[in-house]
Amino acid sequence: MELKDKILEVIGGEHVAAVATVSEGEPKVRFMALVGNDDLSLTGATMKSSRKVQQIREKPVVAISIWSGKNYS
Repeated sequence: MELKDKILEVIGGEHVAAVATVSEGEPKVRFMALVGNDDLSLTGATMKSSRKVQQIREKPVVAISIWSGKNYS
């Protein structure tokens, strides 16, 4: 299995993900619905006036955590 296929196993399709931005030197985390696309991009929707958009514009550094939904043993 290629690396891209392994990544798509985790990010492919619809997910609820933790999205972290930075504001005033502190992390700000919130959950968002994201869709993982075949080109390995992530798509989500939010209001342009949201704080997360303002934070990303001010400091375009974002961390995203997605769980594949699979059980680990």
